[in-house]
Amino acid sequence: MGTGPFKFVEWKTNTHVIIERNNDYWGDKALVDRVIFKVVPEEGARMIALQTGDADMVLFPSPAQLPALRKDPKFTVHETTGIRVVFAGFHAGLPPLDDVRVRQALLHAVDRKAILDNIMEGSAGPALGVLAPGVFGFKDMQLDRLYPFDRAKAKALLNQAGWTPGPDGIMVKGGQRLCSRGWRRAAAIRRTARSPRRSRPCSRTSASRPRCRCSSGPPCSSRFAAIR
Repeated sequence: MGTGPFKFVEWKTNTHVIIERNNDYWGDKALVDRVIFKVVPEEGARMIALQTGDADMVLFPSPAQLPALRKDPKFTVHETTGIRVVFAGFHAGLPPLDDVRVRQALLHAVDRKAILDNIMEGSAGPALGVLAPGVFGFKDMQLDRLYPFDRAKAKALLNQAGWTPGPDGIMVKGGQRLCSRGWRRAAAIRRTARSPRRSRPCSRTSASRPRCRCSSGPPCSSRFAAIR
């Protein structure tokens, strides 16, 4: 920023960031005069801004609205696989997870497809390993082959480890209910980033250059929508 095609104008924390075309840039000049990145944390507000034309592009749109956006000729949906893996990490040195059969049972008991379909609403794909495909060192660990969803097998493994259903259905062993204090994350999935944008031309502010509002990826968990 500053030596590239854009120069910094203004940054207001949790509100917006503004950059402008750098006319002194030595390379090809930017095709837009100004870009405004506006922070809109609420998903519904981002989608309203896109649909009403207040935003030309949003990141992290509502997964439930993606099918309609794909069919609407006014919008173009750009999709790319993310590099974030959300997972459940076990502390294998603490009971009951120090028993490999318990760890295997938990893996077989997680219906990842149901999580992807019903919680992520199709906006994520199954994790293939500890790292995402776009990260150096990635290896497909064949998790679906090694640990397919199998509730009966999960129950059998727990039974082998000495766990049996209690009166309320929770597995019990030696008077202790099956629980763990060793969780690190909540699910084994990786997110997929999607960015819909309007297919209409940008509004003109000069005879030669269009002025657009567009967006860029968030630095961490913040969500951006670029609006007027």
